[in-house]
Amino acid sequence: MRLTDSEHAVLRFLPSHMTNEEISAALFLSVNTVKTHLRSAYKKLGVRSRRDAIARGRRLGLLLPGPSRPAHLPAPTRTPLLSWVAHP
Repeated sequence: MRLTDSEHAVLRFLPSHMTNEEISAALFLSVNTVKTHLRSAYKKLGVRSRRDAIARGRRLGLLLPGPSRPAHLPAPTRTPLLSWVAHP
């Protein structure tokens, strides 16, 4: 079983508990592309959830133990979806 570079890149974000939207912004991908990579990685790993993907990824040495976030990224900030709407 071998993950593609893209699948591995998305998988590395799972322990950080970032949303698909936050992962897509960090990787400059669409949310649908992130979902596609996750589905493919889950299938290859034989899992059905993020929790199981993290556990299997750690057992296989694809992820570091413990909570992690790619070092080059700051902690996620959640902004309200309507924060960009101009109010009178």
